[in-house]
Amino acid sequence: MISVYNDGFEEAESVSNKALEAVRIYGMNYSDVAILCRTNAELALYEQVFADKEIPVRLSSQGSFFDRKEIADLLAYLKHIANRDDDMSFRQIVNVPTRYITNASMIELDGYAKSHDMTLEKAIEDYVGFKHRKSYYRLINLFDELEEERHSKPNRVLNQLVHKLGYRSYIETKSNTTQDAYNRLEALIDCFEISKKYSYH
Repeated sequence: MISVYNDGFEEAESVSNKALEAVRIYGMNYSDVAILCRTNAELALYEQVFADKEIPVRLSSQGSFFDRKEIADLLAYLKHIANRDDDMSFRQIVNVPTRYITNASMIELDGYAKSHDMTLEKAIEDYVGFKHRKSYYRLINLFDELEEERHSKPNRVLNQLVHKLGYRSYIETKSNTTQDAYNRLEALIDCFEISKKYSYH
């Protein structure tokens, strides 16, 4: 049987319903159901829809869509915008895109923050002696600008973030081949599509 869908979400919804039907009506196990995807980027839609319906998923490819570096870094930005005290997300994105902030500079900043019991962002504002001040300040200003958008729709915030970072150009620069760049940019498009489903509360 061949089915035609208007978009990826409609397809994932239909497939997830069939999986639920197989388990609940026909007594099958979830492990009896397999889904083949053309690209790793397609996994995003299935992962999200299946998670919403509490259907367990085991991946046999390169891993979760949300573990892709280009996606994980964007999510870390969004996480930090939502919680400016989150040092873990700050560390992940401090050099994404490249800001030439050295490990030595981060160690110095980290040491100051810990010795004064403050977050990394607060340490940047408080400590004027560290290197790469301008790069740090530009990053803080970016967070400030994006935080003003945090109550907008997620896809708008994400679009602003990608634009302000020059993220598409960054992805192309970091890609090893044209195909690699295409796959990464395709994943970025899928991320935008997923973000349209949600709104901040």
